[in-house]
Amino acid sequence: MARPASPFLLTDPLSPFERFEILRLAACAIWADQEVAPAERTYLDALARELEIDGAAADDLLSFPQALEDVAPESVSPAAARRARSAVLGAIAADREIRDDEMDFFFVLDARLPR
Repeated sequence: MARPASPFLLTDPLSPFERFEILRLAACAIWADQEVAPAERTYLDALARELEIDGAAADDLLSFPQALEDVAPESVSPAAARRARSAVLGAIAADREIRDDEMDFFFVLDARLPR
């Protein structure tokens, strides 16, 4: 079973909005190559549990393509941004196939997240 990228994801308190944005950003990364592998679905479910978000939300995010334009990465705190980077890299690696479009997504996202 795929696990979230960081076992200490919730060491700093994050708002419900930030937790959901992290999940949405991971879903965007999964959709970057326009397909959802079973391992990626498992990863997002595990991430939702770690973020204390209902698993149905993860299923909803994978039911149709997610785009970075639909998310507000600039609006999260630096602590949430660090956790988002880790979660997104975990999502990209979940299917053990790292594609150029997924890394392109990460570099664009990384530039938009606060430091």
